[in-house]
Amino acid sequence: MPASNTFQDSSGDGAAMSVYVEEKLRELGREAGDVVARYAGYGLVAFKASLARECGLTLAWAPDSSDPDCGEAHALVCGRKTGSIQKRLRTGCERRVWPDAPH
Repeated sequence: MPASNTFQDSSGDGAAMSVYVEEKLRELGREAGDVVARYAGYGLVAFKASLARECGLTLAWAPDSSDPDCGEAHALVCGRKTGSIQKRLRTGCERRVWPDAPH
């Protein structure tokens, strides 16, 4: 299970957390592993958009043109992610891709 701080905002200022929408990835013919393929040592977890909304967060499409493979599935989770919200996201997530352990 990831650490709670995994669910911090990308910039640390409460602005947004970068995510990918799994249904859109499937429409694009992609899967979770494609998202992290360019990032050695990174993993990927999933949580339902409804969980983010229950935490008072909002979601917004934010296609990423720097990612030609998966960028159309990119979105942002907006709103302040307090420690309790990070913990709630952590306990409500499911593992999709896990990085290899260091050798």
